[in-house]
Amino acid sequence: MTIRNWVIMFWSTLLIGGAAAVVVGLLLALADGELFQWNVLEFGYNVLSMTLAGFMFSILSQMFFFAYMTLNYIARDMFRRPSTWKLVQLFFIITIPFEIYMFLWEGSTIKFVLQIGIMLILSIIVAYWKVRLTNPNAFIPSLFFMFVFTLVETAIAIQVSNDEATLLMASALLACNAWQLLRLHKVIKKIES
Repeated sequence: MTIRNWVIMFWSTLLIGGAAAVVVGLLLALADGELFQWNVLEFGYNVLSMTLAGFMFSILSQMFFFAYMTLNYIARDMFRRPSTWKLVQLFFIITIPFEIYMFLWEGSTIKFVLQIGIMLILSIIVAYWKVRLTNPNAFIPSLFFMFVFTLVETAIAIQVSNDEATLLMASALLACNAWQLLRLHKVIKKIES
């Protein structure tokens, strides 16, 4: 990846993270009834805070995307057969939610299943979209990144046991992770041509 392409990916992902956090933050404030109680100064401060939080989540997402790319590169070399690496990824897709539930979750089981279910459905949609854009072999790695890595990234908010913080963080991370994953093949294609 060239520096120019990296800079474009960095800034576009940063903007997506900020925008996602502001949209979800304002929807949460609207649902709580707080949005109409803010004066202009409070509104500006809250939007700025949400934007900066989205930027922070975006940078976290980019760090984990780089970690995933490195892990994928090493694992494809370590496991000689691609099917073995796919089985390892499937194993983590299945087991990581249970580990987060056992070690981090303190709320109700129904709420956890609902949140994990929504995240899994969104991850499947993005993975399917990636397959449509590239090839069928991209489904398991895309699902692995979208589901497992987003869960691990969101574990910070899960530990706090604050539903609004978890929703704000998870939505910004899902948006950033989806953007990077769906954009990667276009960046690579530009380099190859």
